[in-house]
Amino acid sequence: MTDLSISEGFLMVEEVFTMKNSLQNKVLYPVIAKEYKEDGHYFVVTSPNIQGMIVEGDALEDAIEEASFDIADWLEVKGKIEKVADPSKWHLEKDEKLVYVLVNL
Repeated sequence: MTDLSISEGFLMVEEVFTMKNSLQNKVLYPVIAKEYKEDGHYFVVTSPNIQGMIVEGDALEDAIEEASFDIADWLEVKGKIEKVADPSKWHLEKDEKLVYVLVNL
């Protein structure tokens, strides 16, 4: 039996097991988020992997949540998870940032 102490930076075996189970049927998907301040204040999320996907929200969290739903729908229609283009090769404008969206499959 493994004896793990509870301290900052370490997870108990039960916590690791719970995390693993909660992440089943989920995937992290890279997207590009951009903040707009003209004509109001909002965020837009797009993905080079999903042609035509453009979602927005008043807050970044709202746009990411909407992107999560759209990506899940897209993956369901495709019927499989295809290889994602390497986001390290994406060209981001100075006001864009790479964000990983947790998607329920």
